[in-house]
Amino acid sequence: MIVASLPPTWTRLIFAPAAERAAAPPEERAAYDDFVMRLMANPEDFGFRLETPEDGAADDRLDTALAAENQDWG
Repeated sequence: MIVASLPPTWTRLIFAPAAERAAAPPEERAAYDDFVMRLMANPEDFGFRLETPEDGAADDRLDTALAAENQDWG
């Protein structure tokens, strides 16, 4: 989803060791850093959303139901 919208060179920046990242052109590093800052500041703009307390409660209920079902199966 999000990776498909990234320039191919950014994949290298994401996983690159520090020395290799430092060797990237300054404008490429700046564009990548700007993207990361925007992603962290507004994840909703990229299709992500923050988890609400209701989401956490639903996860807990699902975990409890799955654990009970697994006990029934022995």
